[in-house]
Amino acid sequence: MRITFKKRLPLRFKPPGTYISLKSKTKILIIKALISNVLLNKRVINVDIRIIFQFSSVRLM
Repeated sequence: MRITFKKRLPLRFKPPGTYISLKSKTKILIIKALISNVLLNKRVINVDIRIIFQFSSVRLM
Protein backbone atom coordinates (compact mmCIF):
# COMPACT_ATOMS: atom_id res chain seq x y z
CA MET A 1 0.00 0.00 0.00
CA ARG A 2 1.67 3.19 -1.17
CA ILE A 3 0.86 6.66 0.09
CA THR A 4 1.58 9.60 -2.17
CA PHE A 5 1.67 13.18 -0.95
CA LYS A 6 0.88 16.08 -3.23
CA LYS A 7 3.80 18.48 -3.38
CA ARG A 8 1.76 21.49 -4.43
CA LEU A 9 -1.44 22.59 -2.74
CA PRO A 10 -4.11 24.92 -4.07
CA LEU A 11 -3.61 28.55 -3.07
CA ARG A 12 -6.72 28.50 -0.87
CA PHE A 13 -5.00 26.08 1.53
CA LYS A 14 -2.84 28.39 3.58
CA PRO A 15 -0.52 26.93 6.22
CA PRO A 16 -1.77 27.36 9.78
CA GLY A 17 0.74 29.21 11.92
CA THR A 18 0.33 26.67 14.73
CA TYR A 19 1.87 23.85 12.68
CA ILE A 20 4.91 25.91 11.72
CA SER A 21 5.58 26.95 15.32
CA LEU A 22 5.31 23.40 16.68
CA LYS A 23 8.45 21.60 17.78
CA SER A 24 9.89 18.80 15.65
CA LYS A 25 8.95 16.01 18.07
CA THR A 26 5.38 17.25 18.18
CA LYS A 27 5.28 17.36 14.38
CA ILE A 28 6.55 13.78 14.18
CA LEU A 29 3.92 12.61 16.67
CA ILE A 30 1.14 14.38 14.77
CA ILE A 31 2.32 12.96 11.45
CA LYS A 32 2.58 9.42 12.83
CA ALA A 33 -0.87 9.68 14.38
CA LEU A 34 -2.41 10.98 11.16
CA ILE A 35 -0.69 8.32 9.04
CA SER A 36 -1.80 5.48 11.32
CA ASN A 37 -5.31 6.93 11.40
CA VAL A 38 -5.44 7.06 7.59
CA LEU A 39 -4.06 3.55 7.24
CA LEU A 40 -6.58 2.15 9.71
CA ASN A 41 -9.55 3.91 8.14
CA LYS A 42 -8.28 3.47 4.56
CA ARG A 43 -9.34 6.99 3.71
CA VAL A 44 -7.90 9.67 1.48
CA ILE A 45 -5.06 11.67 3.02
CA ASN A 46 -6.25 14.64 5.02
CA VAL A 47 -5.43 18.18 3.87
CA ASP A 48 -3.79 18.83 7.27
CA ILE A 49 -1.24 16.04 6.87
CA ARG A 50 -0.29 17.35 3.42
CA ILE A 51 0.23 20.83 4.87
CA ILE A 52 2.36 19.45 7.72
CA PHE A 53 4.49 17.42 5.33
CA GLN A 54 4.90 20.32 2.92
CA PHE A 55 6.32 22.62 5.59
CA SER A 56 8.13 20.22 7.91
CA SER A 57 9.39 17.31 5.77
CA VAL A 58 12.70 19.08 5.11
CA ARG A 59 13.35 19.66 8.82
CA LEU A 60 12.26 16.17 9.84
CA MET A 61 14.51 14.40 7.33
